[in-house]
Amino acid sequence: MRLRTTGLSGLQVGTMNIRGTYTLCLRETLRFRSVWLQTILGPVISVLLFVVVFAAALGRTDIVVNGTSYVAFIVPGLVLMAMLQNAFANTSSSLLIAKVSGTIVDVLMARLAPFELVIGYAAAAVFRALVIAVLLVLAVSPFVDLTVDNWPLLIAVGLLASIAFAVPGILNGIVATRMEHVAGAASIIIAPLTMLAGTFYSVSSLAEPFRSLSYMNPVFFLVDSFRAAFTGVTEGDPALTLLGLVAANVMLTWIAIVVFRSGYRLKA
Repeated sequence: MRLRTTGLSGLQVGTMNIRGTYTLCLRETLRFRSVWLQTILGPVISVLLFVVVFAAALGRTDIVVNGTSYVAFIVPGLVLMAMLQNAFANTSSSLLIAKVSGTIVDVLMARLAPFELVIGYAAAAVFRALVIAVLLVLAVSPFVDLTVDNWPLLIAVGLLASIAFAVPGILNGIVATRMEHVAGAASIIIAPLTMLAGTFYSVSSLAEPFRSLSYMNPVFFLVDSFRAAFTGVTEGDPALTLLGLVAANVMLTWIAIVVFRSGYRLKA
């Protein structure tokens, strides 16, 4: 089935190969499902260990942050952190492995336009992020009093933020030539951005210059808005965060389309 569409900035005008895009998404979904111990269970256990360390190990239940118990305060940030890290990892590792193994040729020979390739890869990464988020919430809900204050905000931030990390993962996978490049980007760039985004603490309580530095981290606003969807308390403006996410996703998707179209490090 093909759908008439116009791509970003006029880059793609024509029909959309819905079946082909869905097949690529399904292929990527089956890929990470086949190694679910690493791609699903591993991240879930890692986040649960954070909860255990910061809750049980502290031995305190009376700690309150912004009117919320400490455990209920950190869980939304941990969930989003896992979503972002795994959305990035899914696309970056998949593309690198495809290039190293030579199977990227099969994808490039398919009747898929650059924007369809971006959608297919990103959709599977977002799905992996959502699966991890649901499992994490289910795992901690018997022990943590989690209530959702704003469902539309929760869904919007979760989806848009996952896309905002899945698409850079595509770019990283295209540029990378060795697994060290993918792992390096994840550990040197992605991990610090997500760990130092107010996940474990209230940024407004920090002393200067750490408070100002935290506000310079764009991921802080994602964590803050995602947490606000649960607690109803925010340190920023969720509306501006959503607008920023939309703008960032449009720009990043446009760049990914251009890179796919050029064949940079894909057709060599």
